[in-house]
Amino acid sequence: MFNVQHMPNIAPGKPNPGLFVLVMAWACVTLFAGQILSAEDAKPPVEEFEAKAVLVYHFAKFTSWPEGTFKTDSSPISISVYGDKGFYDALKKYQGRVINGRALDIHHIKIIAQESPPQILYTTGTMDATVSYYLKNQSSPTLTIGETVDFVKQGGILSIVRDKEHLTLFSNLKAAVETKLYLNNNLVKLTKQVSSGPDGKMK
Repeated sequence: MFNVQHMPNIAPGKPNPGLFVLVMAWACVTLFAGQILSAEDAKPPVEEFEAKAVLVYHFAKFTSWPEGTFKTDSSPISISVYGDKGFYDALKKYQGRVINGRALDIHHIKIIAQESPPQILYTTGTMDATVSYYLKNQSSPTLTIGETVDFVKQGGILSIVRDKEHLTLFSNLKAAVETKLYLNNNLVKLTKQVSSGPDGKMK
């Protein structure tokens, strides 16, 4: 069985594109292993949660927030998880990890509030009315991450979508620009870029 701890520890600092590709490959292999072990289980296997968690951890390394986002040079990177607590349990293993001098501060939330927005918001599963409303009205520099293509079509920035034994990344760069976030090109190259026109159809 694969484990997150088997991944190389990429030191904080300048993102390493080669190792990020390795992370993506590892995530897909881990998901495949999880499917074999949990083929009769209706719930996502633990390995899927871990694969997504390690990707979110590295997304933080490939994202730059605009000046003024953080109160001090050492303010933490706040990550909120809305939805499945199983994913939160996998992600909280990264609690306190330091990226560019900022520790990760990870929380599980039941309500998405516009006030005091986190630097990263991860929403699990299919979109509900709360998530849809938030995406339509939020303007804070928050890296929003979901798990469906519809999430990025409606204004989310990134999505980790499960397709059988693979994880596919989708991005909405327009949404990133509107919230003044910068995604490193090495990350963008690994995503399928999505936008939506006036008719709501994916381009």
